[in-house]
Amino acid sequence: MGGREEFIDLLKNKWPVAYAEYREQSKQHVIEPLHEHLAITSALSVELFKERLEVIEKRIGWERGELVGIMGLTALLHDIAKSSTYYLKRFMVSKDTKISFWLHELAGAVLIEMARISSTGFEGSLDRALKVIARSIARHHSAMNNRHPRQLINRISIKDLEDVLRNIDPGFVNRIRKQIPCRYGNIGEDFCDQVFQRLSEVIESINKDARFSGKVNDILRSTAITRAGNIEELLAVYTVTGFLVIADNIAAHLGRGVSDDETSPAYIKHWVCELGEKLEKLSSKDSEILRSIRSIRSIGSDIERLIREEGAHCAQI
Repeated sequence: MGGREEFIDLLKNKWPVAYAEYREQSKQHVIEPLHEHLAITSALSVELFKERLEVIEKRIGWERGELVGIMGLTALLHDIAKSSTYYLKRFMVSKDTKISFWLHELAGAVLIEMARISSTGFEGSLDRALKVIARSIARHHSAMNNRHPRQLINRISIKDLEDVLRNIDPGFVNRIRKQIPCRYGNIGEDFCDQVFQRLSEVIESINKDARFSGKVNDILRSTAITRAGNIEELLAVYTVTGFLVIADNIAAHLGRGVSDDETSPAYIKHWVCELGEKLEKLSSKDSEILRSIRSIRSIGSDIERLIREEGAHCAQI
């Protein structure tokens, strides 16, 4: 069996994944399970940025723990649309060696927004939380060329986006809720139960809704995804998006390293220096949030390796 054929078989068995690549030079299969990536990203986002988030939520007059809670839940959901079998099916008929998750950030944002607007149970700060989560997920690849949501909506195929959404597995959403504890800041298990239940219902209803196509386009252009809200919500979106990008990339580096002919991105080196003390504490501290994901993956030794490999250039102060 050839390398790519073997890779596809492995991919089917391990689906859904956050990243998958067949590396020609080393003949290695690199597959990162999606549930691991979501668990690690959510843990890192809260552990590394909790104090910064508390300062900002105080400045904008939000409840204590509100922005911390939004941060953790955003990170937990940020790649949820990668679970769509649309990506697996498309990869299987291609000649690519690395799977592409084009549009997953918009699909995830649309899913969150559909859950928000279709429920009467999300009011006040809970409704605000989902608005910020949807906007932040939509923007978490905005640093890449033409990936800001207001650029994407004029370039994408709505049909492709619909196909991504129609192939998301509600079973995976339920699995995430059961496997990964959802307690961040002032967001607790009850709110998470409501969110995940509504997400499952929305996913199951998509195929039954004949008017779904028109709704996707309307939601994409709604204030919750592509436009700014009030100044407090806007600051929250910028903050959560920025910290998500950092936690996401550190988690990805821990989970998959770098490919054969690449060096680590400069931002990884930068943030290992910036967060060096925090990362060192994480590698040795038995924190509640790291204990909560230990059954999924223990990352202490991975963080030590990251500090050793990427932090060597940081000046000791």
